[in-house]
Amino acid sequence: MCRFSEIHASQSVACLNNALGELKDIGIPEDQKLQRTDAVYTHIKNLLDMMIGEEVSLKKRLLSSIKMCRKEVTSLCSELQVQEYQVSRSDTKVFG
Repeated sequence: MCRFSEIHASQSVACLNNALGELKDIGIPEDQKLQRTDAVYTHIKNLLDMMIGEEVSLKKRLLSSIKMCRKEVTSLCSELQVQEYQVSRSDTKVFG
């Protein structure tokens, strides 16, 4: 996990803990505090599940697009009677 992701995760936990402390200070009974934390958990889990689903879908679309573009490059190179460009490892360092 990226360092920034770890920081954000830590900040999210701290935010939740602070909110729970405020609820306790306000005098919210434990059972109501539990109901609220359950609601927060459900909302966060649903949001994260949705985000993961969107990212998986995006990755599939991108891979499919790359595959189609590679086929088009192959076809065009064949029509033009030129050799396809081969990406070297040093060329991919920009993306890594």
